[in-house]
This record gives sequence, C-alpha cells and structure tokens, in this order.
Amino acid sequence: DGKPFEGPIYYGGRATWWTPGDWGFGVEGTHAKAYASAADMAALGLSRLEFSNGHNIFTVNAIRRWPDAFEDIGLAPYLGGGIGIAVPHVDAQVIGAANRTYGFETTGLALRGIAGMKYAISDHWALFGEYQITWSDNDATLDPDPTVPGQLPGKLRTEIVTHAVNFGVSYSF
Repeated sequence: DGKPFEGPIYYGGRATWWTPGDWGFGVEGTHAKAYASAADMAALGLSRLEFSNGHNIFTVNAIRRWPDAFEDIGLAPYLGGGIGIAVPHVDAQVIGAANRTYGFETTGLALRGIAGMKYAISDHWALFGEYQITWSDNDATLDPDPTVPGQLPGKLRTEIVTHAVNFGVSYSF
C-alpha cells in the first residue's frame, strides 16, 4: 500500500536539457512510500515492514515532446522513460526481535514511464500534469538481532510498482 495522502507526502524533481529536435535528457528523483499489509507481514514473520521514509527512485530519463501538437491552445504533450536505481529507507522488524532494520539501502534496478501535458504561462514558466509509473526490483538486507547469537542477516526481495498523477510548475531558462 502506498498511502499517498498521509505524511510524508510524495514529491519529486526533474532537471531536463532539451535539444533543438525536442528530445530531452535529464535526471529525476521521486520520493514515494510502500507499506506491507498485516497479512504479508505475518506470513513473513515480521511485525513491521515499510519503506515509509522513502521508496526513492532515481533515474536518467529521455523525453520526447511535441510543442506544436496543440499550439493553438498552448498545450505540448510529452512521453518519456528512464532507468536508474531504487534507494528505499527500509524499516523492518522480525516478530519478537529486540531491534529493527532502519536505514537507506540501494536495492536494485528501477524503471520509469512518463506521459504528460505542459501548458506554457510565459517564456519561462509553465504548468504540467502527467501520469507516471515506476517499477523497482528491491533486494534489501535485514539486520540480524544482536540478542540472538549466530543469527545471520536476512534478505527481503520485492518488486514495487507505483502509479502517480503529478501536477506541478516548470521553469525553463
């Protein structure tokens, strides 16, 4: 579950360099969240499992825009995608353990898809709305409980897909 309307809120940022041929190349970071259900935690023997301080996705993107598609009403559609890494804040605790895993980990590959529309307010400022999908392959390490002699670190593997409708303000220079 993503709990998108509970704190901490979702947010992100993107920097794009546009070529004269309307191709853009850049970087993007997104802060999302992921919570395991009570049933999934029980099946795994965990009392806590969440990426709530951030299921952070960082990608390098390529974007294509069509500024003349709806020029008469000031809208410019765009499509793009990216590849990068997932860096979630892993928060997990084994049932009965004295401690928990609590920290950022680089856990695997991430992919991003983007489809949006931009509305120019001036030469520099614009509003945009877009749909984004991200997929990440997460292979996290769970810390052993120091009160259990000889316990080894655990492993958690999960794929997470997020869907988002984003609205924002763009500045071009």
